[in-house]
Amino acid sequence: MNGDHEAGKASSSSVEKREAEVHQLARQFTEQSNYSTAGQNPFAAEAGSALDPNGEHFNARAWCKAMLQMHTGDKQAHPLRTLGVAFSNLNVHGFGSDTDYQKSVGNVWLEAFRLASKALGQKQRQIQILQNMEGLVEAGEMLVVLGPPGSGCSTFLKTIAGETYGFHVDQSSNINFQGMSD
Repeated sequence: MNGDHEAGKASSSSVEKREAEVHQLARQFTEQSNYSTAGQNPFAAEAGSALDPNGEHFNARAWCKAMLQMHTGDKQAHPLRTLGVAFSNLNVHGFGSDTDYQKSVGNVWLEAFRLASKALGQKQRQIQILQNMEGLVEAGEMLVVLGPPGSGCSTFLKTIAGETYGFHVDQSSNINFQGMSD
């Protein structure tokens, strides 16, 4: 029974913490919007109202709803951004050695051997991560990538997001973001 009481306290404290964070964000947005010169200020709430982040009666839920209403209500001022991606002949590779591994406390000493072999001029070999992949994800669709660790799921997602630091996309690969080629 005492455990339920403790869980209730933790739950209510996390709700209070979230409300305080939203309250702080509302204050920041309101302060920033006061500097806006473009048309009517959407954050101009009456003093003391539920939407006034500086007032006693501020309601984080009501403020979030009003913010969402403002965002979805004026499509010209706040256009939704969607984009699809098509890819073909997607080949991605990296460079490493036969003994690449995730470092831990138990195997960190192996790094000394790797550094010694690198100093002696041993070349790293090309490791193919993604090979001849093709697909299409249309705007508004969700992409789920499943695979065991080391199968290239993260590399694939990073590649179609354009974050290719640490690996190389082959020149023959085609990635098209609804008319804009990579």
